[in-house]
Amino acid sequence: LLFITAVACKWAVGWAGRVSKRPGDTAARVGWYAAQIINAILFVVFAVYPMVSAKIFKAFNCGEVRHASNATTSYLKADYSIHCDSDQHQAWQRYAYAMMVLISFGTPMLYFYLLRKHRAALARNERSVQHLMFLSQDYKDECYWWEVVETTRKLLLTGVAVFIKRDTVLQVVVALVGAILLLALLVRCKPYRNEQDSEYAIYANAAMVIYIFLGLLLKINKFLVNFMNATGADEDYVLDKQGYGDAVLAYALILTVSVVLVSF
Repeated sequence: LLFITAVACKWAVGWAGRVSKRPGDTAARVGWYAAQIINAILFVVFAVYPMVSAKIFKAFNCGEVRHASNATTSYLKADYSIHCDSDQHQAWQRYAYAMMVLISFGTPMLYFYLLRKHRAALARNERSVQHLMFLSQDYKDECYWWEVVETTRKLLLTGVAVFIKRDTVLQVVVALVGAILLLALLVRCKPYRNEQDSEYAIYANAAMVIYIFLGLLLKINKFLVNFMNATGADEDYVLDKQGYGDAVLAYALILTVSVVLVSF
């Protein structure tokens, strides 16, 4: 449904632009009403996109349960009554793959297409592209595409991590690399028209990098604790190997939150 709405929206954008250029008050009114409808559709797509993408990716979030016989069964974590290996769920996964391409990846591509096509009109604040203003009005003209970056960030946070094994160091590292790349792009572009907004975005994303890095340290700490328990090592084993305790990470997290709150 979201994909059909996006296609209809693309067609309506072109139609509204053509109608609004025709002479006569009636055509102008029709074009205006069409633009309002398109604006509402785009806003709804914008609002529900993270939730819809998260639902799509949940179809691939399976977990294994080991039985007493040492056999394993794969279940859907959202509903343990569903076997991931069943033919019915495999069919749903194929459908989810299609929706992932059309919606999860198609929505940011649609945004980029519309924003790039109408970037000149958006810079001139023309009436024919008022329905796209909410996607670009907060950003500089040369950074008209920044909403695509934000949408991609939402996609990475809500779905892509599902394809990386859960509760692993790799999952945290991938999130850390993504946060660092976004922070570097923010510092390089400073996309917001309001300089203060750009500074706040940089502070918030810098804090996110620190949070994820602390999460990585916690993950290493958990691995060392499990190793210590499994091998019967001394109680000081974890502290000797990593050089810090849980209290240090807790204080670092509190300090980071405090600095961010004070900066705002």
